[in-house]
Amino acid sequence: MYKKLLSLWENRRATDISDEFIYRLRQINTGMLTPGNLLCFQHAITHLPSNNPILEIGSFCGLSTNSIAYYLRMHALENQFITIDKWDYSFKGIAEKQLGSSNITGNEWGQFARETFIRNIQFFSRDRAPIAIEAAIPAR
Repeated sequence: MYKKLLSLWENRRATDISDEFIYRLRQINTGMLTPGNLLCFQHAITHLPSNNPILEIGSFCGLSTNSIAYYLRMHALENQFITIDKWDYSFKGIAEKQLGSSNITGNEWGQFARETFIRNIQFFSRDRAPIAIEAAIPAR
């Protein structure tokens, strides 16, 4: 049963709606994004019920953030766009741990992702930059 469901799922690939900008963005702005994400972004943005703010939870290096900002721009929507991330990898148990055979710790990885996010937003969404919030890390 599992193999049959997996096969059905794999054969139902979402249509890639990337235009020239999204195609090039995905080549240089790292992140986790599938054609299905793009379809969802496009659908949600074209069916927004109001001009209330939009919130993205989890930003990583800004690929989805830049994609959402692009679709907002494409449809001339003025909704305030807010994104939030911790850019903290201690929750994964790798804060001070060196990753693999590198000399890079999880904390450094998170800091690099945050700096990459900022640079990507400043370049790709400079005319439609979201409000970016760095989430506080709860005390333990």
